[in-house]
Amino acid sequence: MDIGSSDLELGEDGSDDQICGMRFRAVNIPKGAVINSAYIEFYADGNHTDAINLDIYGEDIGTADGFSGSTNNISNRDTTFARVHWDDIESWTDNALYQTPDISSIIQEIVNRSDWTALNNMAIFIEMDGSSGTRRAESHNGNAGVAPLLVIDYEPATAMTYTYDNTQAATLSNQANCNTTLSKIISIPDSFFIEDLRVGLNVAHTYRGDLQVQLTSPTGTTLNLINQKNDSNDHYDLMLADASPNAINDNTNNQISTPIYQNDRLAAPDNPLSIFDGELAKGNWMLTFCNIDQGNSGGRDLTFNSARLMFEGTPSFTCIITEVEVSATCNDNGTTVINDDYYTITVAPEGYKLGTAYNVAGSYNGTSFTASNLPYGTPQTLAVQVPIGARTDLIITDVDSTTCSIATRSCINSVD
Repeated sequence: MDIGSSDLELGEDGSDDQICGMRFRAVNIPKGAVINSAYIEFYADGNHTDAINLDIYGEDIGTADGFSGSTNNISNRDTTFARVHWDDIESWTDNALYQTPDISSIIQEIVNRSDWTALNNMAIFIEMDGSSGTRRAESHNGNAGVAPLLVIDYEPATAMTYTYDNTQAATLSNQANCNTTLSKIISIPDSFFIEDLRVGLNVAHTYRGDLQVQLTSPTGTTLNLINQKNDSNDHYDLMLADASPNAINDNTNNQISTPIYQNDRLAAPDNPLSIFDGELAKGNWMLTFCNIDQGNSGGRDLTFNSARLMFEGTPSFTCIITEVEVSATCNDNGTTVINDDYYTITVAPEGYKLGTAYNVAGSYNGTSFTASNLPYGTPQTLAVQVPIGARTDLIITDVDSTTCSIATRSCINSVD
């Protein structure tokens, strides 16, 4: 592990293959931005004409730590699923500038992490891809004026308002404890990062101080919105918002008839809703109501009328994958005919914002092939015919996120 070299050997260093890591500090790209294009520009250190293929990928983390001299400090880091092949690299001439292919898929995956924020650090890695040779470039340690330059063209994601309701009425009788509760689900079909959340409640209950209300997000974060309190007034018709200076107990009976969630009945929740900021909203949100008898004449049922979740959020454009199993194999169909073999591919990803199915796309020699709406984990045979020794790249994307590259895998025909 060398963290002080004056140059970067992309590929081989002498006769040894190596992984080259670059850490770009304070990358000022907002979370969820749309990455139009991205590349790294290198300043060549020496003349290099040997044939070489390289792979480029990123560190899968919200902000990259600095490199250290400890063993495997680069190779032990988690990496992005997005990879870019840099094949058949042109010859380099000393003191000239050279650019990588477009690496926008790698940058997009990083800036769409829930823990990414503008001015975080980003690490990009380059290693050999089944070839030999070297391309040597100046490093920041060697000559900061011509250090590798990360160039990103992006559009900031625009915050939007999203509103979702549950209007299915239900009741819950007065209980001695919270062993019996009423749960109401609000399903969020859209994928966006939460910037602000308000919660509207319209429930009928004499002596509303009996009630406790919790909100749980799809990721399992749970917040006590309303705690049991000494409040002898009736009913809740209010919009809970962190910015409100008003208390939940306003010493008046709320009117539960329409219009509901009136703006003059804003109140701050007992605990801040900002705990959900930065999470992906997509999935099932659960409101849980507990109706505890405080001994004030008893027999007071809760009637749930409706609830609303109102978000300000930034759309997410790629999925967040925590784990993926992908197998891509070439299969001999038993004949000796050239170019008649096929691929079988199985994809089983896990993470956030996964849809009900995935798509596969690829191409070879100008001929493209696709397979759409494949259930996750189901083997799919693709009739892809390629010559002996040829490599075809397969790109797997989620049907709900067409710009989300879940995985890129290569397969080489070697059986004819």
